[in-house]
Amino acid sequence: MAEYLQSAWTGWTGYTDNGKLPALLMAVLLFLWFGRKKREQAPFLVYTSVMTVCCILPVTAALLMLYQTKFYRYEWIWSLVPVTAIIAYGLTCAWTEYRAENKGQWKKTVPVTLLLLTLLLFCGSLGGTLWDRDTRKEERITAYSVLEQLSGRYSGDTLCLWAPGEIMEYAREKDAGILLPYGRNIRNGFLNAYSYDVYQEDTVMLEQWMEHMSMTGEPDMETELPSRYVVTLETCVEKALEQGVNCILITGEASDNALARIEKVLEIKAEALEGYYLFLVQ
Repeated sequence: MAEYLQSAWTGWTGYTDNGKLPALLMAVLLFLWFGRKKREQAPFLVYTSVMTVCCILPVTAALLMLYQTKFYRYEWIWSLVPVTAIIAYGLTCAWTEYRAENKGQWKKTVPVTLLLLTLLLFCGSLGGTLWDRDTRKEERITAYSVLEQLSGRYSGDTLCLWAPGEIMEYAREKDAGILLPYGRNIRNGFLNAYSYDVYQEDTVMLEQWMEHMSMTGEPDMETELPSRYVVTLETCVEKALEQGVNCILITGEASDNALARIEKVLEIKAEALEGYYLFLVQ
């Protein structure tokens, strides 16, 4: 339970850092409760208020996270709160009442309208940062280029690719015919939704080893606690071949020792391919 409480607290701070809609939500709820006498949508208002409090308080937020399981992060519990609907309703009520009180006085209503729109614009998040968008765009362009060259070099019927995450993420987007030993959900468990599917230990080892190779260029990886042991390049390559992999792509920063060992296991020479080394098992 302590883990959920910690996640709830850090999740709340991260959620508010990505936009100020929670602050606007609280302002709208205060206005609907104390700023006007009429409550046309009382059940809707009560439900939204209760769920908002539950999502903010660490204890109730932790209980909601426990209910939705570890496959989802803190931000997902906010799907229980109709944030967009209540903000739209509250701002509409405020604007309508102000306009009714100042009917025909456009010099007063127009500035307030612009103020509400500006407030909504600056409180919301316009998406990822420019750096994130540019980085993702560059990754996609690079991955598409590599995959295009790869398709031109492979002459078999079905290509089963094992590569670093930045390539595999776009592989089936580029060509739905490409097979993969694992998907993005091996790193992002919430993509499994409520299916609770899990990967075999050998498959998880393949993903971890490939990312280790991408970061260090070294052929062997030491596992973390509770049981420490060394995962070798030879073991991972053999496991990949057992799963039907016929195309292996590793980082161009791989050490000479790693290249020599993988060439020995596969009995083929590496091909340079735009910052990577390619091994085609025909």
